[in-house]
Amino acid sequence: MKVLTSILLTLCLATSAFGAGIYNFTDTWDDGGDNTTISCDTLDTSSNASSDVIRMLVDSANVFTVSKTGAGYFADATGIGTSTLDGISSGAKLEVATSDDFGGIVMSTWSTVDADAGVLTFLKSAHATIGTHAIVAQNETIGYLSFKGSDGTTFDSAATILAAVDGSPSGSTDMPGRLVFKTAPDGSATPTEAMRITSEQRMGIGTTTPGGLLHVSGGTTGATADAGADEVIVEENGAGGISVLTTDAASGTIALGSASDAVGSSIVWNHDGDLLQVQTNNAGAELALETADGVEAVRIDASQDVTLNAGKMITGNGGAVTQITSITTGVTLNTDAGEITTVSAALGAGVDATFTVTNSAVEAADCIIVNTKTYGGTADGIPICTCQSVAAGSFEINIRNTGAVALDAVVVISFVVIGGSAS
Repeated sequence: MKVLTSILLTLCLATSAFGAGIYNFTDTWDDGGDNTTISCDTLDTSSNASSDVIRMLVDSANVFTVSKTGAGYFADATGIGTSTLDGISSGAKLEVATSDDFGGIVMSTWSTVDADAGVLTFLKSAHATIGTHAIVAQNETIGYLSFKGSDGTTFDSAATILAAVDGSPSGSTDMPGRLVFKTAPDGSATPTEAMRITSEQRMGIGTTTPGGLLHVSGGTTGATADAGADEVIVEENGAGGISVLTTDAASGTIALGSASDAVGSSIVWNHDGDLLQVQTNNAGAELALETADGVEAVRIDASQDVTLNAGKMITGNGGAVTQITSITTGVTLNTDAGEITTVSAALGAGVDATFTVTNSAVEAADCIIVNTKTYGGTADGIPICTCQSVAAGSFEINIRNTGAVALDAVVVISFVVIGGSAS
């Protein structure tokens, strides 16, 4: 059948050299027991030579026509490489089938113009009559790519890509559109939307209304991104986040830059170095921390000087201990800050007493600040507390009665450990 059809087409196409008139080429063959006749003819009119056509007739019905200019017409669904037409049930008019490794359709363009290339175009009019235009409407589908796989019996949908109207076309040169990508989850043959690109050039993954250039949503929160930070939006109605993952030896970096400085500042984590860096990369850059409603609390300038603009430094690791036995009995308190309550100190005017504080939080190079928080009544002496003999794991507190009378009262002493360096 393929050979005969090829011969007939060759003969039909050759008739254009014969001049005006009708030329018929017919043959018959047994097709499943029924004789089918194919007839080819050329028609020419002296008044309109451009109307020359070649027709292929099956039982006198016109199923294929080609004009003198090369334009072709098939009257019904057509198969290339197949006669079963598995995909035609969806309304398609052409099916290409092959058992080759990479079957398909090739569109080739041979041109010296850079912009020229093979084109696959989908056209949609809102009118039911072929050739008649009617404007399409908001959300109307324009084109559709469907991907199906065999389940052993029939073909089921795995994924689709569709183009639709994404706005209200108003006529010439106004056709807002979107692309929607759908995939079928495991256990289903019904693709659901995974991603879309809107007419505003916004990409939404997990959302049909992307609020920025890229909007990834695992669940709607109802929040709207700030206009100054809506280029990339990550949304989740539970716990959410963004991960930057590297090998252990490499660093993960979030870089902030500008037109004149690709990396003005950055946040860097390195696993092998056990180091998180928050850094500026300009010589005069400073780092500020703000709390409350954008109120600056701390600033580190380019000279590494730290300014505390408001509030106070608070050490969270605090504790308290009470001395027993005597004013020179040592105490133990393993915290970065705390209060020590002495026994009643019986010190004459100008007399000193010293005791040791054992503290595992203390390093030899640390600075210990102590002060007298409270002491006995006004009739007692005046205790002044100082720190001395700082060592790894301990320091000493000296109490001097600087008053003119004897001190015979409980003294409450506060201390704080400030980390230091020997170099």
